[in-house]
Amino acid sequence: MVATDKFVVTDTGNKKEFSTGMVRNSNANKVRYDHLFRGPMFKRWAAHTWKAEKFYPDAAPQVSNWQLAETVEELDRGIESFIGHVVDYMDSLYEWLQTGVESSKEDNAAAVYFNINLIENIKLNMAKKKQRELDKANSELWHDAPFENLASRRRAQESRGDRPPKYPHLPGVPANWLSAVEIAGEL
Repeated sequence: MVATDKFVVTDTGNKKEFSTGMVRNSNANKVRYDHLFRGPMFKRWAAHTWKAEKFYPDAAPQVSNWQLAETVEELDRGIESFIGHVVDYMDSLYEWLQTGVESSKEDNAAAVYFNINLIENIKLNMAKKKQRELDKANSELWHDAPFENLASRRRAQESRGDRPPKYPHLPGVPANWLSAVEIAGEL
C-alpha cells in the first residue's frame, strides 16, 4: 500500500466553475481559517508571542514552553493571567474612549488571545495526561498477571470476584473486539 492510499478527495457535489475554466468544490459550510487574518489581532498575537520568547524560551525546537503545561496549578496561573489582562484591556479601552489615547505599555488584547489559547492547550494536555494515566492503570491491570491469553485472565478475575467493567479502558474499540480475540485464543 502506498502511503497516499489512506487519503481521499472529498466532493460535496456543489461545484463552482470560474471564468478561466477552473472548477473547484464549493466552500459553503466550511471553516474559513483565512478569516483569522482579517483585522489587526492575528499580527498582534503573533508579535506578542514573539516578544515573549525573550523571557520564556522554547522548550525544544518548535515547542513553546507553555505547550508543556498540564497541571491544575498551571491552569490556575493561566486563568489568573487571562483575568488580569482582561481587566487591563477594559481599563485601557475605557481610557481610550475618554481620552483617545491608550497608556498601556503591554498589548493586553493580544495577551488575552494568548491566555485563552494557553488555557485551552492546558485543558487538552490535562485530558491527554488523564488518558495516559488510565491507559497505564489498565495496562497494569491486564498485563501484570502471567496468563497466556485474555480469556484465562478474565476467568481468573471472575473467580476472584474482581472482574473489571466491560472494557472501559479501550475507548473507540467495539466491546465485541476483545471477545473475538479471546475466542480466537481459545481455539
